[in-house]
Amino acid sequence: MADPVKLQTPADEPQPPEPMITPTGDSRIDPFTQVLNDNADAFRNPAPPEQGRLGEASKWVNAAVGVTEIGSDLKDRGLAVATDGISRMLPGMPASFLVMPHLGIPILDRLSELYRRANMPREVEAFAQQKR
Repeated sequence: MADPVKLQTPADEPQPPEPMITPTGDSRIDPFTQVLNDNADAFRNPAPPEQGRLGEASKWVNAAVGVTEIGSDLKDRGLAVATDGISRMLPGMPASFLVMPHLGIPILDRLSELYRRANMPREVEAFAQQKR
């Protein structure tokens, strides 16, 4: 008889470690602490045991690569925090207004028509030379 399958419950899962820097509740500081905590957790969390040594090596490589991205992540969060006040002043708009799809095809058609007209004398001359 086969062994019964044991269902894993949330209580059985390993709990994530406490953050190295506790969130303050300040929306201007917490995005930066989150970046640092996420990168620290990559080193602190154990690899899944079913992955063995390869999983452990992968964890360390991924954690090291994550360290190289800290500067970019902090820059991105800094820009988001810096522009937060501006975005709060603007009204909410659907995405279609932001990318302006109504400017897409008609403008491209008009530009291609202008390009054809500009090159038409050369094409006519080349065609006439072929006939000679």
